[in-house]
Amino acid sequence: MYEDSLRLSRALSDTHRYAVLLIALSVLVGPGRVLGAVQVYKSVDAEGHVTYSDRAPDAPTAQKSDPPQVIHICWTNCFSLSFGNGLYTRTDGTDETWTVESFTPTAVVLHRHSVPAAWNGFSADVTYQGQVSNDRLINITLNGRPVPDIKVAWGTALDTLPGNNAQRDLAQTKQQAIGASPPPRTDIAPAVDVDMRAADAPPPLLNEEQAPCTGDGYLWTPGYWAWGGGYYWVPGAWVLPPRVGLLWTPGYWGYAGAIYAFHAGIGGRTSASTAASTTASAILAPWPTMSRSTR
Repeated sequence: MYEDSLRLSRALSDTHRYAVLLIALSVLVGPGRVLGAVQVYKSVDAEGHVTYSDRAPDAPTAQKSDPPQVIHICWTNCFSLSFGNGLYTRTDGTDETWTVESFTPTAVVLHRHSVPAAWNGFSADVTYQGQVSNDRLINITLNGRPVPDIKVAWGTALDTLPGNNAQRDLAQTKQQAIGASPPPRTDIAPAVDVDMRAADAPPPLLNEEQAPCTGDGYLWTPGYWAWGGGYYWVPGAWVLPPRVGLLWTPGYWGYAGAIYAFHAGIGGRTSASTAASTTASAILAPWPTMSRSTR
């Protein structure tokens, strides 16, 4: 029995030594392995403070934008692209598609898939790439080759480019017409006698029936078209002139450059048809407010 107790004591002692040895090994080896596995990352927060962490900072990701529903493109031709089902198609029915590689607030990369031809270097995939500026694409390259005369617009800038060749040709025709317009006339009457202006020509004068004379000394002033957001007829009337012996020249509409201007009627000692041989300022002058009858 004594021998059994002695063997048990020795076994416990050996076990204790083994345990102590394992603990020592774990202390010596373990911390080195743990410390070697920990990596510290240095970064700067939004307020400029330096921080340290065992987690890697998130990698920056490019901000994305949803492709616009409509894009106008002008080069040799002008056309529109419509977005749907993840790609662009031509609104004029041309058999080609455009895919979006990236569309961000700063840059755009599009791929044009069409029949190989000379213009695209006989490539079925042409890459359009450029920088974004106010909803327009600038510094555009085609397959890496700069092409400065291509124009691309969308969003707020969409209407700055025509959506098809017909719109482009119409805009060019209007621009040419403006450039070919004659200079404004300088021989028209001064603006002081211009009472009304309109962009459209007045209708033909009405065949107005003259009312019976109001009394002795009255002059008949024919009716005329007046403007107030639209043309309306002012009927003729008998008017008492400021003094005896004056004649009345009716007002008229005249074309002055790009508008129609109404020149008020004038009264004087002679009619406007014979006033050219005399000094107009001495003969013709607008009448003051007069008694007007429209019986």
